[in-house]
Amino acid sequence: MPSAIWGTRLCGATGVTQLHPSASARWKGLIEGDELACHPVFALELLHNSINAEDHQRLRNDVEAAFDWVWPDDDTARLALRLQQRMATTRAGGQRIKTADILISALAVQHQLGVLHYDADYDVIRRYGGERFESGWLARRGTLEGPSDGPAAR
Repeated sequence: MPSAIWGTRLCGATGVTQLHPSASARWKGLIEGDELACHPVFALELLHNSINAEDHQRLRNDVEAAFDWVWPDDDTARLALRLQQRMATTRAGGQRIKTADILISALAVQHQLGVLHYDADYDVIRRYGGERFESGWLARRGTLEGPSDGPAAR
């Protein structure tokens, strides 16, 4: 039974973690342990990185076959809007949090799952959104950035 869903920045992490053995080992263990569920936001972002039609179909087949799925519905959308509204009324500024991250957080709350990520937005949503879900980093913040995308490059 899955205990977490993937956050959006992990779409690129499958390649990044090959360079970071500790993150790669954790990622692999969670997948092999059937601890992760997939959702359409992650799948769309992952498939966006495909290089051609064949690669797209192969990736889609692999993801569809390998994971349990959680799907958004009307309640997910309403919850996402409430999360954004709550953050907009705080110093967090909910309008600045990526829409996909809010939707993924709503899915996590709705399905009582955590979010595995490499993105501080989930910690902000958890803190200011008024809903409870586990926010877990794939690796310690700042450890997976390459020389061109680390904090100094921003």
